[in-house]
Amino acid sequence: MQMNTCFSLFAGAVATFCLVISGCGGGAEVPKDRVPTHPVSGVVTLDGKPLEGATVTFHAPASNGMGKAIPSAIGTTDSAGRYKLSTWTKDDGATPSTYTISIVKYEAPPAAPAATGGEYVPPDPKVKPVAPKALVPPQYLNHQKSGLLADVKATGKNEFNFDLKSQP
Repeated sequence: MQMNTCFSLFAGAVATFCLVISGCGGGAEVPKDRVPTHPVSGVVTLDGKPLEGATVTFHAPASNGMGKAIPSAIGTTDSAGRYKLSTWTKDDGATPSTYTISIVKYEAPPAAPAATGGEYVPPDPKVKPVAPKALVPPQYLNHQKSGLLADVKATGKNEFNFDLKSQP
């Protein structure tokens, strides 16, 4: 009797594992109404030096003129200032359109003091939270004021480099 129980448990575990591995299916299918994307990349520098850890956002217009909404695309710069945009999936690019651009990078907030003895220490209500410090000039934080534009095309290379300036 014990052998049948062990076998049943093992068979159930194998069946569950197979279901988990197979997933729900259909994950690779792209919805037919999704606007196609095209690879977009580039380099962001601040005063000629690579800007690492900045978030680059291509802000889309309301629609593409044919009634289809255009999604925004986003990427993060690496240590060399390089970025690749993502819209639907990682590094898939952006849809063809003209975009306004924002580039943001903030100083990491200070870490909360570690609790001693594993006890939770609530934040002091008398201490006001400190707003994170922007590490890029303020005009680049707002896509409507940055002056940065990109025209993503369905064909050809979509490489957009941005050299930000500390002083206008």
